[in-house]
Amino acid sequence: MKETQTIAFFNTNKAWGGGEKWHFEMALELKKRDYNIIVFAHINGELFKLCKENDIHSRAINVKKLTFLNPFAIKKLKNKLLYANADIIILNLPSDMKAGGLAAKKAGIKNIFYRRGTALPVTPHIINRYFFKNILTGIIANSEKTKQLINKNHKLIDNNKIFVLYNGMRAIFSNEAKEESDTFLIGNAGRLVYQKGQDYLIQLAELLNKESLDFEIRIAGDGPLEASLKKRIKEAQLQDHVKLLGFRKELNSFYNSLDLFVLPSRWEGFGYVMAEAMFHGIPVLAFDVSSNPEIIKDGENGYLVPFEDIHKLKEKIIELAGNPQMRKRMSQQAKAYALEHFSLSNSVKKLEDIINTL
Repeated sequence: MKETQTIAFFNTNKAWGGGEKWHFEMALELKKRDYNIIVFAHINGELFKLCKENDIHSRAINVKKLTFLNPFAIKKLKNKLLYANADIIILNLPSDMKAGGLAAKKAGIKNIFYRRGTALPVTPHIINRYFFKNILTGIIANSEKTKQLINKNHKLIDNNKIFVLYNGMRAIFSNEAKEESDTFLIGNAGRLVYQKGQDYLIQLAELLNKESLDFEIRIAGDGPLEASLKKRIKEAQLQDHVKLLGFRKELNSFYNSLDLFVLPSRWEGFGYVMAEAMFHGIPVLAFDVSSNPEIIKDGENGYLVPFEDIHKLKEKIIELAGNPQMRKRMSQQAKAYALEHFSLSNSVKKLEDIINTL
């Protein structure tokens, strides 16, 4: 490893999500390992704030969808990147990939990586084809499924330039006891957006409400669908069974309260919150889509059900609610699997391996 190796993280998303969490934790851990780190982030974003709080060198930038077409904006970005004198840059959003990638190329950065965290095919239009062929030197995919979908509709980049790197989490050892409750507590966490499928949880609550089960679904997160979800909960008279908790910066207490975690996303690059729940020893249920089978081993640490099959989801919940021994076994296997596959130390080591083979 070069003593002066500098890594730039380029992430202009204002909202906090899995990508921002990955960039922050990787920047923090690599800084501890004596890499020179600089983070380019939106000045009003949570990532920028956390970097400042943790003494990570950071600079404010703002990139929009068409910034890459503005030569003056690209020149300003280029000058900021020249200041960083980075050996490697890791880009986040598609808009970051274009504007940041173009500026990085002009600044002479040799290793330009795009972190792809969405398990959807890349649209092979001429702009993407140009950037994948002429600008990017590699891609970090957050799951095998994400990797498979990059070249699905067109050979954009050589497969040997795509590296799979699961999101990593710190091992959680908590002495906090689970809250005592006769109510079966089901959790969900994530942005309140179409992708995450919290609307399915309301359908699930309607079905569970017809069963002899005392249950509550707790949803941690905020987002543009909050008002419509509240309206649907009220219309279905489910206020006693479905609780919107809002954004939670710290989720340990939330996870420790749960019996089960359900993530009914329509697609996932990598279900960060599922892995987090497993670290807390919580069985996980999700649809059999995207990368979910890379996290959930059906019948071992949770269950996968067919996409949009809310009745099957309900059946599995009733089964687990009535079988504490099965939940305990799944809980143990969930934690063991998370420790083996999704630890932060393993993830950082793999990123170092990628960096040091360049």
